[in-house]
Amino acid sequence: MSFLQLDLPADQVLDKTVRRALINAILERTPTGPGRGQRSARKARKVGEELGEKVAVDGASQEVLHALGIPLDWAQRCDRRRAHWP
Repeated sequence: MSFLQLDLPADQVLDKTVRRALINAILERTPTGPGRGQRSARKARKVGEELGEKVAVDGASQEVLHALGIPLDWAQRCDRRRAHWP
């Protein structure tokens, strides 16, 4: 697991309301997963079983990013162990 990293200068998140807005934006996109007591995320991407397995196994591969509609240059900001291509 990687820590969440933002490219915001520290002085821009000093205000508690800004930090709360960032947290809320993250929560809107983060489901708790399948099963009992699950919480869906309003802005989460829908991922089927096959693609979910590919995400878990391949990480930020070109195929996974394309399937999720994520720009390929995003992988350059990922943990290098998870981005399996140059």
